[in-house]
Amino acid sequence: MAKVDDTGNEGIKLIQLTHDLKLSEYTIHVLLDMGLSMGVFGCKDERYRLDKTGYFLLYDDVAFKNLNFVDDVCYQGLFDQK
Repeated sequence: MAKVDDTGNEGIKLIQLTHDLKLSEYTIHVLLDMGLSMGVFGCKDERYRLDKTGYFLLYDDVAFKNLNFVDDVCYQGLFDQK
């Protein structure tokens, strides 16, 4: 998310992310697709930009902590039920 945010309103193309992050194009594409469906990223003219949800996950401690709480307590708690 930070790499996409660093590009600001200009955005970044998939191929540039692949090069900068040294991950496969498939890996980056899957992550971007998931981010698009969750509102983390937006895409226009094949350039990805950070959307509102992504901004808050990246910069708002409360949103980040809440997400971790849900994962650690609620989601993981389902596996520990006896």
